Amino acid sequence: MKRPRTHRLTKYIKVLGKQNSCNTYAACIACFERLESSELSRNTFTNKKPQVKNHLKNCPYFREKIGNQEELDDIINLTDNEIEEEICQKRKKVDNEFGKNDEKVLKYLKSLQYNFKIPKFKSIEETGSVKSFGSFASTTSSARNFNSKNTIKNNLIRTPTKSEIPKFERLLLRMSVANGFAFQWIDHPATLELFEFLNPHLILPNRKALSNRILTKETENLNTLRNDKLINDKVGVVLAFDGWKNILNQHIFGSLFISSSGEILIWEALDISSERERLIEVIPKITGLIQETKRLGIKLNAIVSDSAPAYAAARRRLRLEYAEIVFLPCFAHQCQLAIGDIFKESSILKTASSKAIKIASYFKNANNSYFIGKLRDIQNELYEKYYSIVIPGETRWNSHYFCFKSLIRFKQALRNLAIRYECPQIGSGDELYLNSELCQILLDNDWWEKIELLQDILLPYCGVLNKLQCDKASLYEVLHALGYFMQFWKQFPDTDLGSID
Repeated sequence: MKRPRTHRLTKYIKVLGKQNSCNTYAACIACFERLESSELSRNTFTNKKPQVKNHLKNCPYFREKIGNQEELDDIINLTDNEIEEEICQKRKKVDNEFGKNDEKVLKYLKSLQYNFKIPKFKSIEETGSVKSFGSFASTTSSARNFNSKNTIKNNLIRTPTKSEIPKFERLLLRMSVANGFAFQWIDHPATLELFEFLNPHLILPNRKALSNRILTKETENLNTLRNDKLINDKVGVVLAFDGWKNILNQHIFGSLFISSSGEILIWEALDISSERERLIEVIPKITGLIQETKRLGIKLNAIVSDSAPAYAAARRRLRLEYAEIVFLPCFAHQCQLAIGDIFKESSILKTASSKAIKIASYFKNANNSYFIGKLRDIQNELYEKYYSIVIPGETRWNSHYFCFKSLIRFKQALRNLAIRYECPQIGSGDELYLNSELCQILLDNDWWEKIELLQDILLPYCGVLNKLQCDKASLYEVLHALGYFMQFWKQFPDTDLGSID
């Protein structure tokens, strides 16, 4: 049964369209009547009751349409009270049903107890027969044996069989990897105490067994299963690889296969920190992967890599040697580069982006905890909740979108902070004031307009990137993305900026 799409506040809003596969976005009826389409798009919200309630509470147009604050409070708060009453009624109904069931169970248990205490068999004095006593004793003992065999204790706490121990060890390893546990958790006294409580007959492997014997065996099983899937794929597979730096600043070269059904199969990850990322180092690695697929009998259709100079040169050279394999660049990486071209084309947008990153970095720096605390206090006053600022990555341009969006989300709080703690021309030396350059940025209306423009420009790119970076992106989605970009820039109001693509 699907959940209803409406709630008690639905009549005060107007649904504008579909936000994603689960939600829609809407605007309140007052904003819809008063605002134009460009301004209305900035005042939309997700059609969920908490978001609707929060907007109606803070919307000046809706307050003006209702007339007074008391009627507005009745509209907003009445729904919460009704939900609480409805929940209470459901709980009472469930409690009554459980109460009736408990009474039935008690009656049944009393009847069983009565049957055992006052048996339907004749006593020894009535019959004078040893046979009757023997039948009664056997019946009573069988009932006791039946009850003792069917207790919860005997079903849950038991010694695992030899066939169940490998499965138990495999589940322990999967739990450790999935939760990011260090293997030493298995030797911790709290872990041993927990499993002792669950089943005293379970014997946990130690850290050495988990990280060596069990891990090695499971890795071999997964590699065998992966190879079987690749070999049995008659349509053919795609090889993709890339390089990145992990949290330990190690340069990792990772490769994976994509089957014809869209399944991702990890191949390997190598530490190449001691090597330089040049053409003469990249080509042997790609050639080795191709030779390994031929040795295993895997049908390789295409190879996908990013557009780094070494990988691009390797594609051009290997395309001549392996004519049966299609060499392609990563389109998601091309989209990232296209966003970079926007900043290269417009120095104004690049300057606005640099200022936004400067603001975000300042309020994420622990050395500025005093003003971070003041900003949180202002957020609590205005919104009754806290918002976090996102710092963008160096090469992930969609993270720039989330940075700009996080700043615009609590724009008023940032401006209030700049007004309250702007350094006056004549001030005392004991007071702490916000950096004058930051105050100038936060109070600049032109800068906010540029940030909002950047948010509107990056939004379609982020949507396409999220689609292309998923596990099962298809070729037709790439073509649709290209067409979407062309249509977006043709309709862009700034013709000078729209001509860069």
